[in-house]
Amino acid sequence: MLFSKSYETESSFAYHEMEEVIDHWSFKMGRLISSDEERNISAGLKFSDGHMWIRDTAYVGMYWWTKNNSFLH
Repeated sequence: MLFSKSYETESSFAYHEMEEVIDHWSFKMGRLISSDEERNISAGLKFSDGHMWIRDTAYVGMYWWTKNNSFLH
């Protein structure tokens, strides 16, 4: 491996209406979400600047390696 680096980045979602929240989460889950899931998602919404937000963080890893395997011989 020549290089590796990990980053933490903000990846929040902003929504304009509850239907948009439900559609997005159903798409992410690959199915309709249950009423319990809907309540849990709704409880996690924060209201700011006229939008509903779900705050989230993404972790990204970048890795580079060589195709040269001479070090294995």
